[in-house]
Amino acid sequence: MEANFGSPETAEQVGQVDAVLLFDVLLHQVAPDWDQILELYAPRTRAFVLVNPQWTEGDGAVRLLDLGREEYLASVPPMGDLHDGLFDRLDEINPQRGRPWRDVHDVWQWGITDQALERTMAGLGFTCAYREDAGPWQGLDRFANRAFVFVAEGR
Repeated sequence: MEANFGSPETAEQVGQVDAVLLFDVLLHQVAPDWDQILELYAPRTRAFVLVNPQWTEGDGAVRLLDLGREEYLASVPPMGDLHDGLFDRLDEINPQRGRPWRDVHDVWQWGITDQALERTMAGLGFTCAYREDAGPWQGLDRFANRAFVFVAEGR
């Protein structure tokens, strides 16, 4: 099945599962945002296994594009023309995705801190059962490579 996993129809088709595995995708999700993806699947699972480059500054999530061109490019991995020309076409429609460039998952969208993730998961009824820090994410100063397992109590 090929579908947009952020759509309610896809989540309905997936149905009930023991665990949702999300590897390096939360930071790319926009419309719906990363926390809305988690909310969409929370009633359908007993556990989330998440591996994500985690933002290491502050205690909330930051929309990376809001940092501005220079800070954005200094924070995310170099991706050639994809990121370099991004700020010149933020409101142009991406022909492949049918939405503005600012809202495509191809580019880094979010800096999600551990605190923001844990607050979101707690609000959805999940507790952190496992956390691992694998150090800096590919040499980026503001991201750490982290893994989490969140479980729902009583499901």
